[in-house]
Amino acid sequence: MLRTDRIAVWIIIGSFALIVPSVQFLKYLDELVAMMLLALAVADSIVNGVWRRYRLLWILLGVMTFYAVYSVTAVSYNTRLAVAGDILVESKPFVALFVVMAIRPVFTGADKELLRIIAFVNIAVCALLLMMPNSVIRAVLQHVSYGGIYIMLSSIVLIICMTDADGRLSRNKAITIAALAAMGLLCGRSKFYGEYVLLLFFLFAYRPGMLSNLTPRHMAIIAGLIILVALVAWKKFNFYFITGNSGSFDPDTLETFARPVLYLTGAMILIDHFPFGTGLASFASFRSSEPYSGVYAEYGIDKVYGLSAAMPDFICDAFYPSLAQFGIAGVALFVWLWVYIVRLSGRLVRADATRNKYLYAAAMQCVMFVLIESTSGTAMVNSGGMMAMLILGMIAGRALDTPKTGTPATR
Repeated sequence: MLRTDRIAVWIIIGSFALIVPSVQFLKYLDELVAMMLLALAVADSIVNGVWRRYRLLWILLGVMTFYAVYSVTAVSYNTRLAVAGDILVESKPFVALFVVMAIRPVFTGADKELLRIIAFVNIAVCALLLMMPNSVIRAVLQHVSYGGIYIMLSSIVLIICMTDADGRLSRNKAITIAALAAMGLLCGRSKFYGEYVLLLFFLFAYRPGMLSNLTPRHMAIIAGLIILVALVAWKKFNFYFITGNSGSFDPDTLETFARPVLYLTGAMILIDHFPFGTGLASFASFRSSEPYSGVYAEYGIDKVYGLSAAMPDFICDAFYPSLAQFGIAGVALFVWLWVYIVRLSGRLVRADATRNKYLYAAAMQCVMFVLIESTSGTAMVNSGGMMAMLILGMIAGRALDTPKTGTPATR
């Protein structure tokens, strides 16, 4: 019998160990990981006869095949080669999620110790780099945001690996994780500030069931959390979507900002191209810039700074606008997926709130990480998003083995 669980564990550990150098020196690591996991799923299905275990993966591949055909026949905004390349880019995080969910790998004590060491090293390296001159940061991390991303992901891994066999995380360990995660504040990104506030909430304030049985104290905590996240995110929201480089709102300069233009055009595409959008490699994805998609000229944004054929630097600047490629149908599937993952992860605390509290917290922190990063970045389809999906897949797989009530089942 093929031991896919151990192979998956080593793929996860290897990906985590190489996540920092992957930005500049191993740029195709996430694509390689996705292909390895896909090959593992096919081998497992053939050798062990467990095709049904991977039904979500087969559905994903079916959906992407439909959009591939749709993209080269019904709309045809880009070349077939660009469409093929975009299939890999857009599907790789979901391949990681669904394959790991299906395999349900379990980390041994030795695995957790190794992950813990890698997490400490990642945080130390990223913190050191964030204190270096900008030239050094660009040479190794490409952008300061990656330092914050990898520190946050390493902190989530520490939550999983530092809980004991009974699922408890001592206050001293929680403080240690919070202190290490605070190193990410050096990146200076508002997204990280919001994610860090949420991490503190899950480490020190969250109690299983608090959202279903809200007391005045719980409501005050949640209100304070929302206010804190809004405060730390407001500066960047104001800069990108309201005032820009000026000191006041000027609607005449709105089109000089690539990101708002992407969001506004994406909304128009969802209406104009109902229900399947403009197709793969057509809008707000890297493959829509090489070759240059015809959508940009159709909507009159091909002269906007950062979105032109001569300078497409900001085309791939946020993940959510790229959902316009899939239309309302794709947006609905995207929303369904996150609702499904959140509800599935909730099964852990419903079954055993004490043992699974921090595992659930790690899953929710991953979800919030992906959703927040996707507002003004493409971590979703890069190494950061891949790592978050691998972690989520491991936790969701455990949730699948957990009855709605009672203790986790044995496989």
